[in-house]
Amino acid sequence: MCAGASVYEALDAGAVKPSDRVGVVGLGGLGSMLILFAKAQGCAVTAISATGGNEDKIRSAFELGADEFRTAIQPGMRVTMDAASGEIVRAEARSSDINVLVICSNEVPDLTTIFPLLARRAVIVLMSISTEPLVVPYMDFILPGHKVRQLDELALNGMMLIVIR
Repeated sequence: MCAGASVYEALDAGAVKPSDRVGVVGLGGLGSMLILFAKAQGCAVTAISATGGNEDKIRSAFELGADEFRTAIQPGMRVTMDAASGEIVRAEARSSDINVLVICSNEVPDLTTIFPLLARRAVIVLMSISTEPLVVPYMDFILPGHKVRQLDELALNGMMLIVIR
């Protein structure tokens, strides 16, 4: 129940619409639930692994409803699943046009590798709790007009340290 409420709040904070592509960073319990909720809202979903993509993780993301799979390590490699054969298909692709990026991994990945996947004016929703500052590449963040949102339940006395470089 708590995970479902948190995931719903994250999608609400991102003002998700059925026409959006939602990127989900972190494919644990919350990330899996996010894929299900975003698909139920009619969104296209890009699953993004912060660490890498083994075959089981990729298949699991597609079984949950992801439309494509990327890794933060190699974001230019797009992985899809052929609907007829169930085969994993890998191909080079730059953009993913993610409108809402929800980060729920154990730690925030290097955003410089993920920003090229975002559409202009994308909303980044932080669900991760980290003791480290969030480092945001200045030009990659400001020029496209991205926004960062955090969930109210994660805000500790309204404090969040963002370092823009």
